[in-house]
Amino acid sequence: MRYVLVMLGSLVGLVIVAYLLLYLLISVGCIYPANYAEQKINEAYDTILRADKVTAEMIPALCDYVIFSENGEKIGGDLSEQYEQIAWNVAKYGNASGKYFYKVIVRENEYVVLQYRLTPQYHSAFLREHFIGPQNVMSIMSVIGAVAIIIIPSIRFGKRIKKQMQPVLDAIRQIKDQNLEYETSCSGIKEFDDCLSAIDDMRDALRESLEKQWKTEQEKKQQMSALAHDIKTPLTIVRGNAELLSETELTTEQKNNITYVLNGTTQIQSYVKQLIDVTKSWNCSDVTYTTVRLEDFFADIKEQALGLVEIYHQKIDWKAGQSDKKVTIAYDPMFRAVMN
Repeated sequence: MRYVLVMLGSLVGLVIVAYLLLYLLISVGCIYPANYAEQKINEAYDTILRADKVTAEMIPALCDYVIFSENGEKIGGDLSEQYEQIAWNVAKYGNASGKYFYKVIVRENEYVVLQYRLTPQYHSAFLREHFIGPQNVMSIMSVIGAVAIIIIPSIRFGKRIKKQMQPVLDAIRQIKDQNLEYETSCSGIKEFDDCLSAIDDMRDALRESLEKQWKTEQEKKQQMSALAHDIKTPLTIVRGNAELLSETELTTEQKNNITYVLNGTTQIQSYVKQLIDVTKSWNCSDVTYTTVRLEDFFADIKEQALGLVEIYHQKIDWKAGQSDKKVTIAYDPMFRAVMN
């Protein structure tokens, strides 16, 4: 609002200054007022009307003239030819158009037609002939001044707004950089300060949400770690007992079952170790790639599959050709995917 008032005040001031300047130039005689020619015509009217012969010296300044006979024949004068017909129409019929005004003095057997303009004009004949009129000069200066009044305050206002908006931009940048401990400064503009207050509320809510999320993740991490350790202990007992049983006298079927148990516990121990490592590093995306022979990989799968079908008293028809090809894979995830 202040910006609009300043601009309006400046424009009004510009108009006032323009009129005062024009008035000053008229007062000191540099410029004739708009009705100067009309005043001089009124002063010279009787002289021209009663003169035996009209001469150029009788014609007022800023006026051109032409003298017609009663039948419209030009007798004398300095009026431009392009305006003679208009001047005769004014003398005969009183009709006129265009930027010029006309005054008709009816003498005996002739008409004297004076042409003039109702605009301010220079005192200097040279300026009147070679330069644009004072009114046009004032209009151009007013337009230039108005443009300057609009542009200059706009630039200053833009810089000021940018400066006062900087705290808002800083707050947004701090949140973008995940720095939620920044200090807020005031901008000095109520609307911007309201925006800053809203950003602070958003920051506090975001910080509270992140802290809550972090605590939840920490609790999950602790629970996963505890579960992994809880599994590790009974798994060690199972493996130990299976190893003890393998040292006793067993049938072939019992030995195979013990082998399946040992292999299964080895896999579970590997998974538990990975789970513990994940909870320590908190990075579930770490995957180790190894190069293995396809034949060895499928042999491990076959061994695990035979153990599973033995439990459910099923049979598996396994057919695999021999191959020396090697592949680079994430062994454990791939193995789990196939077995699942």
